[in-house]
Amino acid sequence: TEEAEVEIKIYTLSGKLIRTLKNASGLADYNYSTFWDGKDQDGDQVASGVYIYKAMAKSKASANKKSEALGKAVVKR
Repeated sequence: TEEAEVEIKIYTLSGKLIRTLKNASGLADYNYSTFWDGKDQDGDQVASGVYIYKAMAKSKASANKKSEALGKAVVKR
């Protein structure tokens, strides 16, 4: 319900961090989508498979308001 600073981290199933998407927009009252290009931090295409993402949102209005969500992403080539 508030504008937020959003960061998304993408991990392999073994827990290795492969990409961080910073400054993903988080607009108030809007279901926002962020697209991942399927590349790691070095710009290389990742292999087909399942990845875990962690989205973290911090309110711009109140530093104490934070929210996190975990999910799965599937890369199919």
